[in-house]
Order: sequence, then structure tokens, then C-alpha cells
Amino acid sequence: MRKKILLFFIVSFLIIVFTPLGGKIYEYIIGRKISSGFWGPAHPEYIEGFFMSYMFFITLFTAIFGQKEKYKTGLTLIGFLLLIDVFLAAWENLIINLIVGLIGWSLGKGILLAKQAGGQKAKNQ
Repeated sequence: MRKKILLFFIVSFLIIVFTPLGGKIYEYIIGRKISSGFWGPAHPEYIEGFFMSYMFFITLFTAIFGQKEKYKTGLTLIGFLLLIDVFLAAWENLIINLIVGLIGWSLGKGILLAKQAGGQKAKNQ
């Protein structure tokens, strides 16, 4: 239980820290500056940046640290974000978030494979 709480705080911290970077990447991908409007936030790109960093780190850490039901847990955690994109008909956001999630999941699987290969190599020697 203690490890899960620590992991929760680490993931939350990483999501918050990487939100501005995600916002800049989002603006670079869509090729235009996001305007805030009259009542909008001072940095509207941070909203999409938060979604991108959330998607990346949730899929990454679920792939690495997930246990028996990691796909169910991962889908539950990212499903809400994907539903928001679908209901708002934000198709470019949905595609970008799916690609970022795929990158995070692939990186997590790569880390697991490298760890497994390193363990096999140490065991054989």
C-alpha cells in the first residue's frame, strides 16, 4: 500500500512538472498558438499539456508497475480523458492523446523487456 501511495505522488508530480512542456509540444503539433478568449486561462495550452502528460505517464507507469489487471486499471484511468475528447468532438486532441498513450505504453514495455533481458543475462553468467 505504501508503494502505491508513493507511486501516486511521483506520477502526480511528474504530470504537473511536464504540463508546460506538453503544452508547447501540443502547440507545435497543431501548428498554431492557442488563444485564451475572454474568460479563458492565462496559458490555455496547459490544459492540453496536462492531458498529454497525464496520458503519457499513466500509460508508462501502468505498463511498468501494473500487476494482474494492469490493462483494466490503465483503461479506467485513461478512459475518462478519452471520453472527454469524444464528447467534445475534439478529434485532433483524441488522436494526439492516443498517440502519446501509445508512445508511453511502448516505452514502458521496452523498459520491461530491457529489464527482463538484463535479468536473463545475469542469470546465465
